[in-house]
Amino acid sequence: MLAAKVKTSSGIPHISAKQIKEFKIILPCLAEQTKIANFLTAIDDKITHTKTQLDAAKLYKKGLLQQLFV
Repeated sequence: MLAAKVKTSSGIPHISAKQIKEFKIILPCLAEQTKIANFLTAIDDKITHTKTQLDAAKLYKKGLLQQLFV
């Protein structure tokens, strides 16, 4: 638990600047970050396209149902 590692006294827990400097943050290289971003963007585009298709299908269904009860 992060809170257990940084708690230095009783009461309200706090993190000192020294403790923050000791945290190791591992980030992928820029090329890998770009690949990840492009992949997530492609997924977002597919989701948007699928939502558009779903909305069109719902509109088509609504039109068919209206014709059915005319």
